[in-house]
Amino acid sequence: MSNHDAISRRAVLKSSLALGGAAALGAMPNRMAAAPLASPARQEATTLEFWSRFDFLAGAIDLYNQQAADSGKQVRVNFTTVPADQMVNKLTAALASKTQPDVMSIDLIQCPYFNSLGAFVDLTDRYNELPFRDEFAPGMLQLGAYEDRQYQLPFAADNSALIWNKDIFREAGLDPEQGPAIWQDLIDSAGKATQAPDHFGIGFDAQSGGTFMFRWMPFVWGNGGDLLNADGSKSAINSPQALEALQLWVDLIHKYNATPPGTATWNGDDLRAAFQAGKIAMMISGNFVVALLNRDAPDLDYGTTLIPAPGPDGAHSSFAGGDMMGILTGSQREAEGWDLLQFLASEPVQVEYLAKSGIIPVRTSMYDNAYFAEEPAYQTFTQALDVARAPWTLKYNRLYDALQANLQQALAGEKAPEQALQDIEAAHNQILAG
Repeated sequence: MSNHDAISRRAVLKSSLALGGAAALGAMPNRMAAAPLASPARQEATTLEFWSRFDFLAGAIDLYNQQAADSGKQVRVNFTTVPADQMVNKLTAALASKTQPDVMSIDLIQCPYFNSLGAFVDLTDRYNELPFRDEFAPGMLQLGAYEDRQYQLPFAADNSALIWNKDIFREAGLDPEQGPAIWQDLIDSAGKATQAPDHFGIGFDAQSGGTFMFRWMPFVWGNGGDLLNADGSKSAINSPQALEALQLWVDLIHKYNATPPGTATWNGDDLRAAFQAGKIAMMISGNFVVALLNRDAPDLDYGTTLIPAPGPDGAHSSFAGGDMMGILTGSQREAEGWDLLQFLASEPVQVEYLAKSGIIPVRTSMYDNAYFAEEPAYQTFTQALDVARAPWTLKYNRLYDALQANLQQALAGEKAPEQALQDIEAAHNQILAG
């Protein structure tokens, strides 16, 4: 989509959603209607519709409603859980029928597209007045920005790091308390930890474009490369930096023989199962896996560390996943919506609901909390959030197929890494130009 087209589509939608009264709300019920003769104390509370994929937030919303009632606020939040894989389609349909919620949290990678349509309220002035605005990770804030304005705030973080099996490291003569810091450490550790056919140094999840974004792109970013150019209009993947990152993975499979057979076809469940079973010593995964490992393999002795940097002078990186939160254009309750956003960014939610559930709080002041003190593995992911990033593009989902197909072929030895990157570049440029 050209910048002109994006602005035009955005202007049309904003014009439609900005219409006052019943025209703006369309099929959405008018929850502001109350008995005109009732006293203020007896008026029906204003209702905010809030969508999120996190079902455990029901308790947080109950807390908000109770606090609002106790303080005399005439507002109540109605919470709807929308599965992550349905969120984009449901939001698109709601915008078309003008039945969108007032507030929602959404996968941050989808924010540029919906912001290009004008689907969210501009929060820039309110954001600039937040006393804790400097606590948010820049990599997340970037995804909520459009044309130098801020439309969403970070809500929940999910990023990638390296996890290693300490017992396998001990058996291999490696320091069990020290994960690999640079690429050469990764190669050395993977080689020493490989005792085929029982143990292998590392495994890969290579069955989807999303997993390559989450697990492989940090190697590219750490090496100074990128997926796209700064404005997301052209591919940047066909670079020496990306080639070195891809060659590293290919060599671990074919040169060092440090991976199990078939790892190029594994999915995320395969990767975690192999790690839990002690079949692989290392994997790249997200903070979500900590709770799963502790539940399913409580005796497993493992550590977490940042994804290795290319060398001593290189950079660590991580994929900045998670959710942003914002107010939908057309809401007649912006002030109430902003109050809810601030509550969602507060300690009662960020710590007692997100951190407690193994999700990284988005405010740096809340990294040190009782739950993460009890499980130090999470501290690595708070560090990863400080170096995390994600591609800014209006066409993120459409980039998956070419990335997955070509990188998987390279890992399987079916296509030269150089050719794989050239083919990704060509496919992505065609998509981005369309």
